[in-house]
Amino acid sequence: GVVQRRLTFTHHRAYPGLVNVPRHWVRCNPQGTQIAFLMRDDNGIVQLWLISPQGGEPRQLTHNKTDIQSAFNWHPSGEWLGFVLDNRIACAHAQSGEVEYLTENHANPPSADAVVFSPDGQWLAWMEGGQLWITETDR
Repeated sequence: GVVQRRLTFTHHRAYPGLVNVPRHWVRCNPQGTQIAFLMRDDNGIVQLWLISPQGGEPRQLTHNKTDIQSAFNWHPSGEWLGFVLDNRIACAHAQSGEVEYLTENHANPPSADAVVFSPDGQWLAWMEGGQLWITETDR
């Protein structure tokens, strides 16, 4: 039969449960050792969190002052996650949570649907204002 196991137990938190806005899908890193998801911190700010597929406590990866505004994706190396923050394309280091911005703040925010890394990780693409955009990642 099928075996399933619950990984998160967040009922005791100030903001329990994973968020559904922005709409996103939980994503496993390329190595299969971490699952990333979006959840509010104790201040109600949407942050990136990680948990092992083996279980344990979720680890808050980012500590931003504002909400993550989009779905996210793993860099092919598993060392970075890309997303929209402060109306800019950003990457967070998967160990330290340090955020680096790849673009300037635009009047129209990038689409919340997704940011997508190229298979070699050198480029990151997103939608903005009904158009397709791309930038080099230097990663």
